Amino acid sequence: MRRPGVVLQGCYEANPPFVPTVIHRMAKHMDGLLAAAPPDSPLCFIVVIPAWSEERNQRAVQAASKRPWQM
Repeated sequence: MRRPGVVLQGCYEANPPFVPTVIHRMAKHMDGLLAAAPPDSPLCFIVVIPAWSEERNQRAVQAASKRPWQM
């Protein structure tokens, strides 16, 4: 699926507000972009998030994306 006006290649850095709902929405949006990118299209995101002590918040971010990622 191609989205008009959306670049589906490159490397992007995100430093969102440290609000769980914002980070969760961002992760879901990035996951959608990764899913829409052609397999041969180089696309990656570097995301700055807080070192939360609450495991549920970390799980929420991890659950928003089914793509490979690393903490």
